[in-house]
Amino acid sequence: MMHFKRHLRLLLSLLPLLCLLQFQVQAQTDLADFMEAAKEFEDNKEAFEQPDAVGDGLGPDTLRFFFLSAKPVKRSYYYLEGEEYKTIQAAYNTFGNVHRVSARSKLELCEKTTQIVDGEEVVVYVPIFELNVGNRTNLFAMFLPSVPPVEGKVIGLNALDFSKEMFPYNQLTFINILPKPVMVMLEDQKTVLKPGQIMRSGYSIRRKGVGYLKVALAVRDVDGGAKLLYNQRIAVYEDERTIAIPIADPWGAPEIEVLTYRDSGVEPR
Repeated sequence: MMHFKRHLRLLLSLLPLLCLLQFQVQAQTDLADFMEAAKEFEDNKEAFEQPDAVGDGLGPDTLRFFFLSAKPVKRSYYYLEGEEYKTIQAAYNTFGNVHRVSARSKLELCEKTTQIVDGEEVVVYVPIFELNVGNRTNLFAMFLPSVPPVEGKVIGLNALDFSKEMFPYNQLTFINILPKPVMVMLEDQKTVLKPGQIMRSGYSIRRKGVGYLKVALAVRDVDGGAKLLYNQRIAVYEDERTIAIPIADPWGAPEIEVLTYRDSGVEPR
């Protein structure tokens, strides 16, 4: 009974945000379809949750990044390294390994296809995603869009730089990588985050350098009320920083989970 009352109070506290959500019932349907799609991989996730890192043999002057998806994706993509196209795959339910590619101003991910040229079939690599990386020197996380590619269009990728300005210490940084806007509550802060948007929250530390931060996610349901997707307390730590991203439930349930990554200042290599 007490759990029900807490659940109800949380939903009521999110109701004022509903008027800020400028999307229709279709958004909830799309999100339900997104979560349902995870069930396809329910019995075979181990093979692709943590794909092998690319670029292990490259030197120190490289771009270093995590590559993540909010739902299981078996498909591999291609990127150009020197004169050769190599494969890369997004991790799911884990931040996975740190990838390396040679320095460049733009990172393009391509799909492999064939075309008929002068009567012969040839392999071509067509860009479908891109990220402007500039002179980025920090480790960063790059997120695969949860929407299918559009033929003839190159979609920009969202990324989070691990600089102290973009990923501050003693804060939780939440980034919405779902395909639709969601209502987000971080402790007492509430807002609506569109896909790719970021929200940050400080936190209080208790004994032994550990604290807890309440995280709740909700969307508008078909009746116009708030549908709670996630409501838990996340452990946070003194002099560390935490990324939190929403993902499809790893066990195939029609729910959302929140994947976290703790950083104490020693970047993985």
